[in-house]
Amino acid sequence: MGELIITHPWSFGVSALAGIVLSWWAAYRGPMSRLRGLRRLSAFAGTLCVCLSLGSYLSGVSEAGKTTERAVLLLVDRSASASPDSETRAQTIYRELRANLPHDALLGVAEYHGSYGDLLPFAPVEDLPENILWNDVNPSARLSTRLTSAVRLGALGMPAHARGQLAIISDGQGVGGLSTLPLQTVLVPVEQRTIDDVALDRLDLRHSGNGATISIHVWSTMPATGVLAIRLDGETRTKLNVDLQPGMTPIVMAIEQLPPTGARLEVNIVSSADTLPGNETLAVDISPNTTTRRVLLLDGSADMRAGKQLAVALSTPDIAVDHTSAADAAGALERIDRYQALILADVSATQIDINNQKRIEAWVKAGGGIVMLGGPQSFAPGGWYDTPLEKTLPVSSRVEREKGEELALVISLDRSGSMSAPAGDGSKMDQANRGAELSMGLVMDGDLFGVLSTDTDNEWIVPFAPLHDRKEAVRALRRHAVGGGGIDVTTSLDEAYDRIRGTSAKRKHVLLFADGDDADEQGDWVERAARERAENGIELSTIAIGTGKDVTFLERLAKSGGGRSFVTEDALSLPLIFSAETARIGGGYIVERSFVPSLVRTGELTAELGIESAPELEGMVATREREDATVWLRGPDAAPLLATKRYGLGRGAVFTSDARDRWADAWLDWQGFPKLWQRLTRWLCAGTNADQLDFSYEINGDAIAVEFQHGSLPAGHVTGLLRGPKGEGRNVEIAPVSATGSAGKAGLWGEGMYRLSLWLEPTGDGEPQALGESLMTVSAARESQPNPGVLTRLETLIEKSGGRVVGSGIDIAALEPPERKHYRNAIGVCVLLASLGLMLLICARRFPSLLRYRPIDRDKTQAVEALLATQRNLRAQSKESGVPIMRQSPESQSNEHLALLPQKTETAAPADAGVRRLLDAKRKARGEE
Repeated sequence: MGELIITHPWSFGVSALAGIVLSWWAAYRGPMSRLRGLRRLSAFAGTLCVCLSLGSYLSGVSEAGKTTERAVLLLVDRSASASPDSETRAQTIYRELRANLPHDALLGVAEYHGSYGDLLPFAPVEDLPENILWNDVNPSARLSTRLTSAVRLGALGMPAHARGQLAIISDGQGVGGLSTLPLQTVLVPVEQRTIDDVALDRLDLRHSGNGATISIHVWSTMPATGVLAIRLDGETRTKLNVDLQPGMTPIVMAIEQLPPTGARLEVNIVSSADTLPGNETLAVDISPNTTTRRVLLLDGSADMRAGKQLAVALSTPDIAVDHTSAADAAGALERIDRYQALILADVSATQIDINNQKRIEAWVKAGGGIVMLGGPQSFAPGGWYDTPLEKTLPVSSRVEREKGEELALVISLDRSGSMSAPAGDGSKMDQANRGAELSMGLVMDGDLFGVLSTDTDNEWIVPFAPLHDRKEAVRALRRHAVGGGGIDVTTSLDEAYDRIRGTSAKRKHVLLFADGDDADEQGDWVERAARERAENGIELSTIAIGTGKDVTFLERLAKSGGGRSFVTEDALSLPLIFSAETARIGGGYIVERSFVPSLVRTGELTAELGIESAPELEGMVATREREDATVWLRGPDAAPLLATKRYGLGRGAVFTSDARDRWADAWLDWQGFPKLWQRLTRWLCAGTNADQLDFSYEINGDAIAVEFQHGSLPAGHVTGLLRGPKGEGRNVEIAPVSATGSAGKAGLWGEGMYRLSLWLEPTGDGEPQALGESLMTVSAARESQPNPGVLTRLETLIEKSGGRVVGSGIDIAALEPPERKHYRNAIGVCVLLASLGLMLLICARRFPSLLRYRPIDRDKTQAVEALLATQRNLRAQSKESGVPIMRQSPESQSNEHLALLPQKTETAAPADAGVRRLLDAKRKARGEE
């Protein structure tokens, strides 16, 4: 058994103290206080063992084992400043590692530049090819070196039970954001190569009336000439010939007239001396400078009917609507800054990827407006529970289900080796764990819920039981790690169905997650799933990650089991799929019955609308309002129908019925229908468009520091939001540096244009006040800029990790990595401790006499002991004197002591009968003498 680790020592300490007190009470004051000697000690120890077992489980006890297998990951820098020298060096290092590492050691190869990618997955060195198989790299991907993320992802993908070691081939670029190394690391240095490069380094835009002034910084590593062009929505507006010197060249240009509906501004530099393509262009979306409100309407229905009537109702001179299918909305969402409002009509979360959801959330926080309509694939049934976009809405997708609708759900997770592949900020396994966590969030208290982890064996990550302790279940899911091999479908489903079969829940469901190319040992489960559904009411759904040979089997399995099948190649969509399917399984979210909305609040949205005379709606999606929501209309069971809220500088709203002929058929001809939607759209578009802000900024590695002047402000707190090139946002730490100035800092996550929005959160209940917005550029030109000292800093980090700078694969193979601990759930220890406690409790009642415990009156016991002592004395005197003892009748023997015994009655207690039997036995013994 390995070392035991207690995740929550305070919890364990409290549990241990409570166990000692309870054990002492049970053994000395409670039901076992009549036991004596070893029996009492055994009862105390047994009760204590059971209490400690329960306390250990609740305290998150894990078993730490030492790793024995060795694994080396070769990280190759393929950025523009390091390759091709790094690639040539990597081939040599790789061959030497294959020749000098032990045959059972694991070796993997990965590349990094602007992103991270596996070249050769971990495998025993004897099974690897002779050479590294290089991937084609897009030139734009070579423009930066993401060393920090490469180290993190490389350590994340290291086999869990191996002594991991990182071998980095690098010129030191990208080390700015690296502070520590998670594993022992060795460095194979290469020289940063000189590049003839012309690039755009900075773009600043300031509105001026209907036009704008543009300030541009051009970076060049040598004297050169070039042509600078400015385009609006692809149309060239200005061209300028420029002479460049080594270093930065500032250029200022003006645009007299900007498009009234906004435009895509693009600046480009072309030079014949440039040898590093991909960093010659910077682009940014310019917000519309007009009173016309631009609205993006995303339609989630296949026939585009969910938003058709709504688009007609919003066709007014001051509202311009772009009605687009949600399936084709990626391009429109990349330019979300050109719109002031976004409407989602029956759109599911899987139709908008997680990155675009983060983009929308940041856009709303910076001043945009959003409204979500109901429908069969909206809110919880659409997978929106606990997503970034749901934060902007005035309702939560999770609602309580009616009593009598209990659910029994088992989620079976594939933990095979393929789940260690990186996905987003974690691995595929992390995304599946997150999906199971969201599913648990939609399960009600008291429902039966369990998470089973399977490769070739089963392990209950969350034991199948009534759900009560959610925090411990979440901790267990977040600790769940990858195992090995493929998933054994038969082993998994046998265990899941055995646990769920005998339950009395109204709905019984198994949700199987597996690799689409690695679902082994399928058995006859297609036929068995149909039988289980017919005989025991158990349904089955499947989720496949990746398209492979087993996808068809998983689809047939779901169809046979009466559930749904999902196939995705995007691991980031897994949490959304888990969430949507759990909401469908649990039921209770779609309310399809006729109702007339009830008016809750009269104001700018509902005044003089005539809600009292509105026709009936035929359905809605059940949601739960948040504390900061304003509810205007309610539906059945007082569920919110129309609600709004403020989010940062932006605004969010929901209408939980639809705007089409499914539920709102009678509303489409009602005169209040277009009025309501026009008012709501104008309210959404009223978020403040911030003015341009004068400030200075400085980039240091992967961080940016800003300083700005804002004049005197009312009481409140300044909040900053930095939106990156892909639209995702991060908060900026803002603090005052003077009475009229503030400063802040934030981390960067890529090259391109950043938007900084600042606003004042007033003290009290006032509305946020916009302070300003400005653009910042993080340029990929840094890849060609000399960066002395970076290798020295990287070498310092290497030494702290226990590694060193090496020159060959032989040196790497000779440096043994330190022992590494891996942790696994110590549920076996808890079960063993509980079993020992139960055995001790049994022994306390049965051992050593193995006779049934009978309580005896203490006075009677003392009387018998005195009688026996008198008899022993008489025998001793008889032996000494030689005079035999007169045999007397039993009634006349030891009358003095017998008088101490209770007299025989017809209703003698069982204890009296026991005493009489003992006396009779003694009398017989004396008669034999």
